[in-house]
Amino acid sequence: MRQEIERALEKENLDREKGKNSQESGKGLSHSASLLQDLKELEKRSQGVKKERGETDEWKKVDEGKKALEKCFL
Repeated sequence: MRQEIERALEKENLDREKGKNSQESGKGLSHSASLLQDLKELEKRSQGVKKERGETDEWKKVDEGKKALEKCFL
């Protein structure tokens, strides 16, 4: 009985997510596809931040301070 209820709730949640995704994107992407798309976008933003961080003097000073602190602890 409990398994039947869990399956019904899971199906209801999946149906709700599909409806939500199709309303938001208009494409009807599945939940997994939507998550993959979000992850790709986050990865792209992360790469931009890493590049920007590497080019900024303030961040270079922070990284140098971290290395000095690590060396001190060792």
